[in-house]
Amino acid sequence: MAAELILHHYDFSSYSEKVRLVLGLKGLSWRSVDIPPVLPPRGARRAGGEGRANDRIR
Repeated sequence: MAAELILHHYDFSSYSEKVRLVLGLKGLSWRSVDIPPVLPPRGARRAGGEGRANDRIR
């Protein structure tokens, strides 16, 4: 059984649009996690110490 792909992305990103297009053309099973385009509140914990989230697939 193949793992399902999860795309973490900004909805307005042109790069994530290209990735979604290719995933659809290849017929791959994937899920989408939208990242809000606002900064977290001051003092909020960040996963992995990153200052921002990049478009990525896990």
